[in-house]
Amino acid sequence: MNDRRGRRAYRLLLRLLPSEFRSTHGAEMEELFQETLAALRQRGRAAWLLGWIRGAADVIAHAVRLRFARSGDAGRRPSPRDTMGSLGQDLRFALRTVRKSPGFTMLALLSLSVGIGANTAIFSVVNTLLVRDLPYEAPEELVSVYRDWAFGRFGPLAYPDYLELKERTSGVLSGLEGYQLVLTQREVDDHVEVLVGELVTGDYLPMLGIPAYLGRTVLPEDDVAPGAHPVVVLGFEYWQRSFGADPDVLGGSLRLGGQAYSIIGVAPEGFPGSIRGLRVDFFAPITMVGKLLPLDSLESRDSNSFWPVGRMGLGATPTELTGVLAGVSRHLRESFPDVWQAGDSFVVVPTRDVVFNPAMDRMVVSANFLAMGFVVLVLLIACANLASLLLARAVERRKDVALRLALGASRGRLVRQLLGESLLLGLLGGAGGLILADGILHLGQTLFLQLPVPLGLDLRFDWTVLGFTLAVSVATGVAVGLVPALRATRPDIAPTLKDETSGGGQPKTIALSRLLVAGQVAVSVVLLVSAGLFLRSFDATKLLDPGFGQEPTAVLSFIIPRPQYSRQEGRTLVASFLNQARAVPGVTDAGIISNLHLNTLNRMLFDVNVEGVPPPPGRSAHSVDFTSVGPGFFAAAGIPLREGRNFTDEDRVDGPPVVIINEALARQFWPGESPLGRTVRFETPGFEDRTVVGVVRTAKIRSLGEEPRPFLYLPFGQEYNAWVTVLARTRGDPAGTARELYRLLRNSHPDLIVTSNTSLAEHIGVMFFLPRLVAVLSAVFAGVALGLAVVGLWGVVSYAVVRRTREMGIRLSLGAEPQAVVALLVKGGIRLVLVGGAVGVAGALLASWALSGFLVGVSPLDPLTFLVVVVVLLATALLAAYLPARRASRVDPVRALRAE
Repeated sequence: MNDRRGRRAYRLLLRLLPSEFRSTHGAEMEELFQETLAALRQRGRAAWLLGWIRGAADVIAHAVRLRFARSGDAGRRPSPRDTMGSLGQDLRFALRTVRKSPGFTMLALLSLSVGIGANTAIFSVVNTLLVRDLPYEAPEELVSVYRDWAFGRFGPLAYPDYLELKERTSGVLSGLEGYQLVLTQREVDDHVEVLVGELVTGDYLPMLGIPAYLGRTVLPEDDVAPGAHPVVVLGFEYWQRSFGADPDVLGGSLRLGGQAYSIIGVAPEGFPGSIRGLRVDFFAPITMVGKLLPLDSLESRDSNSFWPVGRMGLGATPTELTGVLAGVSRHLRESFPDVWQAGDSFVVVPTRDVVFNPAMDRMVVSANFLAMGFVVLVLLIACANLASLLLARAVERRKDVALRLALGASRGRLVRQLLGESLLLGLLGGAGGLILADGILHLGQTLFLQLPVPLGLDLRFDWTVLGFTLAVSVATGVAVGLVPALRATRPDIAPTLKDETSGGGQPKTIALSRLLVAGQVAVSVVLLVSAGLFLRSFDATKLLDPGFGQEPTAVLSFIIPRPQYSRQEGRTLVASFLNQARAVPGVTDAGIISNLHLNTLNRMLFDVNVEGVPPPPGRSAHSVDFTSVGPGFFAAAGIPLREGRNFTDEDRVDGPPVVIINEALARQFWPGESPLGRTVRFETPGFEDRTVVGVVRTAKIRSLGEEPRPFLYLPFGQEYNAWVTVLARTRGDPAGTARELYRLLRNSHPDLIVTSNTSLAEHIGVMFFLPRLVAVLSAVFAGVALGLAVVGLWGVVSYAVVRRTREMGIRLSLGAEPQAVVALLVKGGIRLVLVGGAVGVAGALLASWALSGFLVGVSPLDPLTFLVVVVVLLATALLAAYLPARRASRVDPVRALRAE
């Protein structure tokens, strides 16, 4: 640290010390300060920050020693009793002060509780997702391996590829295990409880260092043969929720997917699963995948759903591992060219750096810091609000402070007492913030229950969160109290004691208070515009036409297990059940689809080509989403046929291979021409080329905000799938129809695995969850910010009324109209709003561009949003300024002139 910066830092510290020390021992303490810095520089330490801290500590300690030296106790260190006594006096003074002003105290605590509570709630989410490590043993040694291919850079592997990888990386990895996520069902009464499970290899949990809370975990002896060991380890939360934390659960049975599993253990409380934010209900051996997911096979290289995790070997480096992975991927490309194409490889990421998946983690991090930005702005407004109120109180206390200084009190002592008051408010606000944050997080977890996948964040207040809240509370207390304390303890003693009026005040203090209010208004504008854009985006999302599901429709999804049912038996079962569904009272149309649109959990892609249309650069084919549907699907889903014909019962395996496409694919491959009779060439081995026989309206496939996406519909009779979703369009209640369909299926085929029974509206409604959550949270934060800014404006105008009471009395006694008095005071408040609003609009213009990637169907410069924000701000500000100003117009001139 250079000498100039050192002196500036020293002077800042010295201002907090008693004046007698500054005048008598200032030079001595500065010399000590600089000596400490010089010694640290010579030792190569961090000179500025560490040196300032050490130097400050030495100066404060020396000042304490000097105090005792002056009182005859030279060299004696302050005892804990002395320190506690001083702190106790300051605490009692602060308590008396806040107790004497209950209105001010409640307003301050409300502001701080809202600001600190919002920050604590959002930080709890950030802590869970981005800060807190999962409870792995030596997490820095763990790496996650992904497949880098055309469908995505960070994708899962096929299980046979994992076995090849495990064998060939044994020299650099001490272990390579893994898991596969599975959604399965536990049937309860007349509905289905969806459970999230992890199918793990035998050494996965031991490799991670995860012990069992009760019983044991999945071990290598459970992972020996397909379907041989139906055992399950319950997740800790699921054990508590569904089994009442019964310790005698071991040896019991849990029926999953139509089969009984023996409960062998309970996972520890701190291990929610392998993916942050996803609550895992159970763990089972990977060899049970064929029972829980009838379509998956451990032998198939086309089934990419396995996520490997490895532990680095002793002395191995990431560079060595990358080289070995390159060799393995080269071997797989040479050995299995049908599934491993040119360019396919592996990519490795440290496990502790993964939130969900590296492909989407950047968006997750951005969303978390966006939320933190919102709540930090709210806290800044709360701090400005309280600082403004404390500045007003500082002016009111100037006589009391001047009297104390005149009687010999040191400025440092008074500063510490005033800081103790603001610090107490900060700590009490932090306690209130913890209560508020707990309520916010509880509400958020309630909202998560609306999702089809049981999300779960461990949002308990651990020491990191509590430490964060304490640090924010202390920093807030010091930040809002320091300037008012310094202002209050620097009056001109003689003029202040001689002043017998209530007028006057310190111009710099008043100006700073007004500046804080203008800042509050500016930040409020930024938050209001952001909230308005998110609300408009949510409204636009609701107006988006998904392209299907406009009529009441029941949805029943199930899996036809193999090998219990052959393909032909599965087709017969589906046809029979569709006839039963069509006979349900109120049902007008019924059809099936293997993968329903807007399914966030599953995507199905084909590589296809058409004559005359080259594939994208660097690719050998076009990747197009697809599904298989039955003849009645389009009528049941409300997707109109634009051209050609629908599928019929004649489109069977022995018939000519056909396909129906959507309008987006027709425009991409045959713009301005009829696609009927054209051929789509399938590059996937085992699939024949197909003739286009129909074109349907484009529906939303992956998300509501997506651009029109090309899509292929294959006839279910030719492309059988064990995953089946029945859609039944009805004139009655779709939820009731779904329950009736469930009962029919249970009575006729009790061995099928039911995955859901709901309405199509609820299925589509899941897509609104995230935009609704963002819109609601931003609106709440913006509303709170506006409320705090209004309170700050009200406080400034109210203080102006008190300060100018005699002036108002003189004006009224000289014949001024009350309306003119009101207008005079209101004009000062509105001027602050206009200045702050102008700055806020400029900031909102910058912020709106940063938010453009999160908006759907609305421009970041949406004029309606900006207009509404300006109108709302002016209306509320006018009201906040008018109410205290009107009180001034009713003042009694005689009493005002007599007021001190």
